[in-house]
Amino acid sequence: MINKRKIILSISTLLAMTLIGCTTNPSSSYSGDSSSLSSSGISASNPSSSSSEIAIPDIDPLKELDFLYDSTNENYWVKKAKSEDINGNLVIPSTYNGKPVVGIQMNAFQYCKSLKSVTLPSTIKEIESSAFYLCEKLESVTLNEGLKTISFYSFYRCESLKSIIIPDTVTFLGSSSFRDCLSLEIVKLSKNITEIGEYMFEGCGRLTSVNIPNGVTKIGEYAFRECAFEEITIPNSVKEIGKGAFNFCEYLKSVTIPESVTSLGSSAFINCSSLEEINVDANNADYCSINGVLFNKEKTSILKFPSNWSKAFTYPNTVTSIGDHAFYSCANLVSYNVPNNIVSIGESAFSNCKFLESINIPNGVNSIGMFCFSQDIALKKIIIPGSVSTLDQGTFRGCHSLTSVTLEEGVTYIGHTPFMWCMSLKSIVIPHSVTKLGLQALYESFFELIYYKGTEIEWSNIESLSEEPYIYNKSETTLCFYSETQPTGAGSYWHYVNDVPTIW
Repeated sequence: MINKRKIILSISTLLAMTLIGCTTNPSSSYSGDSSSLSSSGISASNPSSSSSEIAIPDIDPLKELDFLYDSTNENYWVKKAKSEDINGNLVIPSTYNGKPVVGIQMNAFQYCKSLKSVTLPSTIKEIESSAFYLCEKLESVTLNEGLKTISFYSFYRCESLKSIIIPDTVTFLGSSSFRDCLSLEIVKLSKNITEIGEYMFEGCGRLTSVNIPNGVTKIGEYAFRECAFEEITIPNSVKEIGKGAFNFCEYLKSVTIPESVTSLGSSAFINCSSLEEINVDANNADYCSINGVLFNKEKTSILKFPSNWSKAFTYPNTVTSIGDHAFYSCANLVSYNVPNNIVSIGESAFSNCKFLESINIPNGVNSIGMFCFSQDIALKKIIIPGSVSTLDQGTFRGCHSLTSVTLEEGVTYIGHTPFMWCMSLKSIVIPHSVTKLGLQALYESFFELIYYKGTEIEWSNIESLSEEPYIYNKSETTLCFYSETQPTGAGSYWHYVNDVPTIW
């Protein structure tokens, strides 16, 4: 038996869907581009779709958008969506009141969280800053040939956007344009852009395919941070790669620095856990590589060991420095002997080496950069030779397994919180040569005993950038002064017994 109720419901649904597609203001000058709509694959009602699917409505731009007239140029801009609750597919008209629509103003669709797709007409020249900021459900954007400018944060946190084609007419992409587009997988960039701005695709954790056009001269800071591609081709037009440009690209296995690069940020390839080699074009005037390890051209400085590097390696005897972030996040590093000809170790050079248990620093190294061993959670002990005069800011911050630090005579300055969050480090010997303590030098550490190799008077003469209560926690830490003979007066004193600091 035929169900009459189902027939009536189907006829009502069909009539409603037909009416949705026919809401047009006869007095308007709206001229949607049906061919563009078809090519974008967007459809308000698909006869072949399952009856359980909910049809996505078309948005009437004449009812839902405000337009701004530019009397000087006799054209219109899309000023703003009248409500953040607009829901569905939007085709922006090419004309309004008989005049061309040429741009989308700043914040025009900001927080329109139910906007599903957008198609731009051929008349649009510019998308201003944050135009589609936080359009969380925006899945499809069809950009037009003729578009020239996409400004800062234009599609920031469009979390559902899966792919984007930037027309070749575009010459400017503002920084952070596609930042945190979490679903973005494929990007085709305009061949006429010359710069990939900072944070451009940061946080695009599914981005596996992107082209860097020949003609790009700069890749900005953190431009591709946290992207998912396994390989990237850097064309021989790029001169500058900013710091952190490929930070946390965990699937990147190999990269080649072309001849054209003259400036490479020290942290450009840190936290790339799959990176096995960094190669450099032989004609590059500033950089070179040996077996996949990056050096400056003169081979006097190690610049970067790939995080997943696991080959045997012999240093050139010309090397005298370890650069900033050189071994940062090297997962295969368990122990390391710094070569004898090294005189300086850069900032964060060995930071975040999760399995590094021991490191030998030879006498002759005269500088160790800030945060050099921070977050080395397996590091157990270390000796800082007397040739190093300064223990800089955050040197061992977050080294949870560190139980022994020896500062040899010659160290004169202990900087800002070098031992912060070293939870297993219960004691330390501060040499007599120390003359200055930095801001909160021993603050937020877990010391139970501080052995000072000097007298109480000498300790009081040490210059400190903090008030005394911030040097150490008096209620939990005992400060001991050195005495080779058993003292008779009050106070805590210590001496060596078989090279072990011992309280009298």
